[in-house]
Amino acid sequence: MDPLHFEWMHMNWSVRLKDKGGPYSPRHLKLAFEEFDYGIVYRRIREGMSEEDPMWKVGRVCLWPNALFTGDHFEWRVPIDDENTLSVTWCFSRVPKGREPYVQEQIPAWRGPVRDADTGRLISSHVMNQDFVAWVGQGVIPDRTHEHLGTSDTGIIMMRQRFLKDIEAIARGEDPKATVRDPELNRCLTLPIAERKNLVEGLTLEELAKHPLGSGQLNDYVFRPASPQRFARHTRKPWASPSECDLIVAKKKITRDRKPGYLRIATEEAFAPPELLARWKAIIERGGNLDPGFVDQWGYFLGQSPRALGIASRLQDIGEQRIRDMDSTGIARQILSLTNPGVQIFDAATGAALAISCNDQLAEAIGKHPDRSPALQRSRRRIPRLRRRNSTAECGNWG
Repeated sequence: MDPLHFEWMHMNWSVRLKDKGGPYSPRHLKLAFEEFDYGIVYRRIREGMSEEDPMWKVGRVCLWPNALFTGDHFEWRVPIDDENTLSVTWCFSRVPKGREPYVQEQIPAWRGPVRDADTGRLISSHVMNQDFVAWVGQGVIPDRTHEHLGTSDTGIIMMRQRFLKDIEAIARGEDPKATVRDPELNRCLTLPIAERKNLVEGLTLEELAKHPLGSGQLNDYVFRPASPQRFARHTRKPWASPSECDLIVAKKKITRDRKPGYLRIATEEAFAPPELLARWKAIIERGGNLDPGFVDQWGYFLGQSPRALGIASRLQDIGEQRIRDMDSTGIARQILSLTNPGVQIFDAATGAALAISCNDQLAEAIGKHPDRSPALQRSRRRIPRLRRRNSTAECGNWG
């Protein structure tokens, strides 16, 4: 329902996962949304496309009330309770021209992982997992009153309005949208499919290898991580010859294993020691004439939701867990910095003491990993002799 996320969450993020600085996805130039009998169609024009492109003339389909249909797969989002959603996918891959008939002996099915078993981090390498990161990142129950919807969110607004209309219709004893009660009509519903010709007639293996989206699926299931032992022979597309598959796999492995010729440096990596977080929390609990931004941000991050607790835990860690996180994401160095609002909101004596304590903790952490974590030293303005215990050199060459 949000076409623009395709550009950033899937295309551009996938480029960054390969340690590349580009080229990035063509930008979206035009979007349109409209309701039809069974849901909402969304259309897009990106750079290099025209209004004759199937993505504009036909578009993609969001089936009412909780499914995405792209032509080669369905995705159903099934609410389990107020805090959990089950994502179910049914997918097929068209056998290339010249490889028919292909007899599939088994339809593989599995529960794809959401988090990495070793690091506990959300997996973001596959298409649907990238969507999950966006969902989970909003919190278990997001406060929609804080949203800032734009023109690209027109489909979201239409969807919410339709839900409200359906609730009213059900209250009147009427059917909600997309209810089909005619058995004959329900035998086969014709839906818009932008890639209908390719999916019905097929592409040759050579054409598929050159296809901007299809080529990525020749030897891998790009949408969800699969169980490699049980489903390897299915994800390797057995209708292609072993030599063809092996060649593509080898090329992918070379790309995946190639290390970038530069150091990836994460700048302004935030941290906050426990005593500072405790003082901020006490200020918020006391109330008074406080900055609304401070109360809104830290009132949430110092709360008890799973996301808030996870963020607070990582902010306080400048030791081994942070180093493991750096290793798992390919970061060579990080520049540590005390997160805002720092110590500036306290009186002079308290701010100076906290600044010295923070610098001491930074120096100790950097001393354990001097080649991984330089830092920006925290100062408290108007406080003389603030650096009496730590020098800039102790905080790293970039202090």
